[in-house]
Amino acid sequence: MGIDLGTSSVKVLVVDDRGRILAQASGKYPILTPYEGFAEQDPGAWWGATKEAVRRVLSSERVDCGEIEAIGLSGQTHGTVVLGKGLNPLRNAIIWADSRSGRQCDEIRRKLGDERIREILCNPIMPGFMAPSLLWIKENEPSIFEEAYRVVLPKDYIRLRLTGDIATDFSDASATLLFDVKRRCWSSEVLSELGIDEELLPQVYESVEVVGEVSPEAARETELPKDIKVVAGGGDSPVSAVGCGVIKSGLISVNIGSAGQVFTVIDDIRADPKLRIHTFCHAVPSKWYLQGAILSAGLTLDWFIKSLGFEELLSEKGINAYSKLVEEAAGIPAGSQA
Repeated sequence: MGIDLGTSSVKVLVVDDRGRILAQASGKYPILTPYEGFAEQDPGAWWGATKEAVRRVLSSERVDCGEIEAIGLSGQTHGTVVLGKGLNPLRNAIIWADSRSGRQCDEIRRKLGDERIREILCNPIMPGFMAPSLLWIKENEPSIFEEAYRVVLPKDYIRLRLTGDIATDFSDASATLLFDVKRRCWSSEVLSELGIDEELLPQVYESVEVVGEVSPEAARETELPKDIKVVAGGGDSPVSAVGCGVIKSGLISVNIGSAGQVFTVIDDIRADPKLRIHTFCHAVPSKWYLQGAILSAGLTLDWFIKSLGFEELLSEKGINAYSKLVEEAAGIPAGSQA
C-alpha cells in the first residue's frame, strides 16, 4: 500500500508484486488562508481523509487486506507540524506554500551567512520551510513554541497516526533548512545558531527502512490488519522520481502537481554556488538530487480553470477542463508566445 499526502488531497493505492494497481482512492482537504500570505492545513483533516481513502481501497474486491505486506509513505515537503507531549498538534500545520516568514528568512541569512548556508544547508533560504516557520512560531506564538514536544513533517504525522512512532527520512529532513545535507544529519551548528533544540526533531532513517508497524488503534480506525510494516518513505519529489525510474545520475524528470519541479540525480553532492536551485538527499540511499521548483504550477492552472468558469462550462458538455487545456496547449509550438 502506498499513501501520498499531497497538498490538496491524499492518494492511497495497493499494488501487487508486479507493480499492477489493484485499487486506489483519494480524499481532499482545504488549504486554510486566515491571513494574506498564510497557508495552513489541519493535520486532523489529513488523517480523516487518509482513513477514509484506506477504507475505500480495502473494500475493493481485488484487495485482500491480509496480503498487504507493507505500507510506504510520501508527501508534501517542508511543512511544520508542532506536537505537544500527548503527540497531538498544538496548531494547524504551516505548509510549503506559506510566505509569512520572510523576516525570519532574513534572520537565518544574517546569522549563518552565505558560506555556511552553501556548505551545510546547500539550499536557498525560503519561507514555508520548517526552519523559518519554527522561528515565526517562536516569535509570534511563544506559548506554543514553549509547549512543543516534537516537530514533524506532514507525511510523518500520518506515520505517527499509523504506528505511534515518530520518525522521518533523509529526503524529507534535508528539505527543512535544519539539516546538514552533505553529512546527512541534523546540523547541531545551525540548530544552535537558531535556538532550536535538536530534541524536538525526529530520528532520521533511509527511505527504504522499516520504522514501525500498524498499531491496534490505527487498525481499528482504518480497518487495516495490525502489525503491517510501515516504511520510512520520502518526500513527494524523490519518491515520484523513484516511481519514474529516475534513480541514477544522467536521468531527469519533470513533474507538475500543485507546484512544479525539474529533478535530476547526482552521485556526489554539490550545491549551486548562487543557491538558485535545491540540493536534497534522494530517497535512494547514498544519492542526492538537484531540483528547480516553481510554487505556482498546478495551483495556478486550478485557479485559471475555476476563476474563468471553464470547469463548469466544459463539465456540462462532459469534457474534462484540465484535459482540454492540455490538448489545446499541445498544438502550440514551444516558445512561440502564441
